[in-house]
Amino acid sequence: MNLWSNIYTYGLTPEETEWVRRTFVTDFGYHLYEAEDFSDLIAFPAIGLFVQPYAMDADEREMLLDFYQVAHAHDRSLIIVFMDVVEIPLALVGTSIYIYEWGREWIARIQDGLISCAGIREQERKDARLTMGDIEEE
Repeated sequence: MNLWSNIYTYGLTPEETEWVRRTFVTDFGYHLYEAEDFSDLIAFPAIGLFVQPYAMDADEREMLLDFYQVAHAHDRSLIIVFMDVVEIPLALVGTSIYIYEWGREWIARIQDGLISCAGIREQERKDARLTMGDIEEE
C-alpha cells in the first residue's frame, strides 16, 4: 500500500465529501481523510486536496498556495481543488490547481492528474527505498 496515495478534504459538507469519495477515491484505491485542522493539509503527504476555500482565512489560503508553489508546482505532484471560486495567483495558473466545475471532462482531468500524482509519489518512494538501501550498506 502506498501511504502517499492520500486525498484530504477540508471544510467540505458531508455531501461534498461523499461526492469526492465516489468520484475520485473508491475506484482508484486511494485513501480519503478529512483534515481536522488546516495544518493537516501541509503536514501529511497527499496526492490531492479538496478544500472549501472559505473554511480557511486569507493567510491560510496564501500559506497553502505558497506550500504548493515551493513543493509541488514544478512537478505537479499534488492536485488542489478549490470547491468554490477563489483567486489563483498568476504564477500558479496552468498548474495542477483547479476550481470545481461540473462535467465529465473536468472530472476526467482531475482523475488523470491524481493518477499522475500517485505515479510520481510511488517513484519518490522507490527512490527513497533505494537511497535507504545505499545508506544501510555503508
